[in-house]
Amino acid sequence: MQGPPIVVLSEENLIGGSEGLLCDRLYADATDRLSLLEAIARASKVTLFLSVRRFDEILPAAYVQTLKDRASRCSTKPSFEPIRVKALSSPPSWFELVSRVRREVPSANLKIWRFEDYVRHEAKVLGAFCGASLSNDKPVPIPNRTRTPSAEAVAELESLHPGMSPAERKSIVERIRSEADGKSKFQPFSSEERRRLGDVYQEDIEKIRTAFPDVVMDF
Repeated sequence: MQGPPIVVLSEENLIGGSEGLLCDRLYADATDRLSLLEAIARASKVTLFLSVRRFDEILPAAYVQTLKDRASRCSTKPSFEPIRVKALSSPPSWFELVSRVRREVPSANLKIWRFEDYVRHEAKVLGAFCGASLSNDKPVPIPNRTRTPSAEAVAELESLHPGMSPAERKSIVERIRSEADGKSKFQPFSSEERRRLGDVYQEDIEKIRTAFPDVVMDF
């Protein structure tokens, strides 16, 4: 039986979820998953699309997502401060992750799209990802479940008892999501820290361009 000509999988299913962004090394445990992709790429056409984003934006968003999904076995109150300090003293590296992906899956085509490009060229990014021509007329709305809430909402999430039942946690998270519109997003980095991390991001992109020509998508 012949399957569909194109199969699209989220990168979270391939290299890990939000918690993988908060490690000292991005998606530190992705190697085993990538080895399976290499086996597939040797037998069929595989293109890997990896999204990248400024760390002053993606780290707070990933942290909030882990709070929403926080496992009941956690026993200490979470805090973004250790993540902030670590990011400023020893920033994570997209270049290191891209190098690892390229090393582990050499048989696949690799494309990198930047979040800021997605915001401006959503249809083109999704069209390349899905292998189809898409219209700009119907932009894909940002799901409420992925919106970053306010600092006050994050403080409430941090204070939730670790032994709370999944149903109770879900109810509170849903309420916070519904109240997110119109409020300033959680942003724990100062303006100067954001500038520094923005520079790190741009340096990463240039290193990727130099080491892996034609990998970064331009629109």
